Amino acid sequence: GCCNESATAFAAFAFLEMSLLGHFDNAYRIGMLATSMLHHTGASKLMARVFSPVYGVISLWREPVHASIDPLMAASAIGFAEGDADHALACIKLAHRQRFLSGLDLTTLKRDQEDFVKKHFFQSSYFKTSSMRMPCVLKAALGDLSVTLALTGGSEELSALLESATDEKTLEETSLNSNESSYALDACNQRLIKALFFNDFNAVLKYSEKYFAHRSDLQHWLRFAGRIGDIYSTFFGGLSCFILSRK
Repeated sequence: GCCNESATAFAAFAFLEMSLLGHFDNAYRIGMLATSMLHHTGASKLMARVFSPVYGVISLWREPVHASIDPLMAASAIGFAEGDADHALACIKLAHRQRFLSGLDLTTLKRDQEDFVKKHFFQSSYFKTSSMRMPCVLKAALGDLSVTLALTGGSEELSALLESATDEKTLEETSLNSNESSYALDACNQRLIKALFFNDFNAVLKYSEKYFAHRSDLQHWLRFAGRIGDIYSTFFGGLSCFILSRK
């Protein structure tokens, strides 16, 4: 029978259906079933945990990207209220990424990303209390912010921090840590966006090559499973493949 926790199980199963098997239609159907079950049982404490895979990754293959933004932000608010800070923060980070992919106003996105980084990583006790691997999560959030700042104009207050968190040395060190290998792929994608924006085609080629070097270094296939279904990584991975094929 079904219980309050069943929505989480359905969401996880939907994620595996999509990322491992490529069954996008079935994954979307099961993911929507998970959200319906969540509302039916009233298990609001699980909302951020369920919505982060469903609206952060799965629904993007069958709905407009911008349609996932409001559900993710709503889930983050409930997640914080219910004490699920890990998944609440993940929902916010995913929502910011969907806003970028949707082509929404970058000035407003920059402001919200800056507020997110300042509030949840530097002005709270989250560093000390969360079970999440903070270095990797922080680097991913800062990397996304660094892209927005590069496209809109820098921020003096965050420039030094961004430089230390997203420089080449940090990327190389991260790529050697198997627990943070997926971040190395994100970092290559972020650098690829900036290089394309500034018409730095040598850097475009460089980070396209690095992307596939990091991907081949992922030793455990399950660790890479989620990246296969991530529309962000899939798009920029495909772009990298096209660039290398035209080399």
